[in-house]
Amino acid sequence: MEVLELHWYDHMLFFLTAVVIPLLSLMARPPANPEADELRPDLDLPPKKHLYYQNGLVLIIGAMLVLTAWNAADREWTYLGFRLADFNTWVQIAAATLILFYIVDLLLSVINKSETEEKIKSLEYVIPLNWGEFRHYIFLAFAAGICEEIIFRGFLINYLFTILQSTQWVIYLSILIPAVTFGLSHYYQGLKAVLKIISIAILLV
Repeated sequence: MEVLELHWYDHMLFFLTAVVIPLLSLMARPPANPEADELRPDLDLPPKKHLYYQNGLVLIIGAMLVLTAWNAADREWTYLGFRLADFNTWVQIAAATLILFYIVDLLLSVINKSETEEKIKSLEYVIPLNWGEFRHYIFLAFAAGICEEIIFRGFLINYLFTILQSTQWVIYLSILIPAVTFGLSHYYQGLKAVLKIISIAILLV
């Protein structure tokens, strides 16, 4: 994390990434039981591939805005995370915890098979269920894997670290707020998923 010289576009980017994106996600979540919704029985959702490309392009545009702002301010790219990882003890502990987290989550999903199937069914409107859908989903997966890191961990953490310099809990808040924002951006997956994503986001820092 680095103290930055902030400009007006940094504040605009913060508003877009930390306020607008999570709000859009919170508002966009369809009801858990669309058939029971008398006002919108079919929800009239677009084809999945449209959702994948639309969301992927939004992430790419967001990342490009961050990179453009970074370049305009003539900042070091290493501050944004473009450097080789330092595999120190804490990184190894975080990686081991993350792997353990995934193993436990996988075991729980196998044990609670009926609950897992019900969860998949509730997300059928957005997750790929066959190769025809999955090949379009690949675009979103790559866009999210790269652009979310630039936006939520590269930009937001450094921005908040600069803004909150005078507070006692600057490091903790600079990590926690982007993690919560990132989690809320996935609210369509449900509250449990949001809590898991927040935990993973904290570990990935």
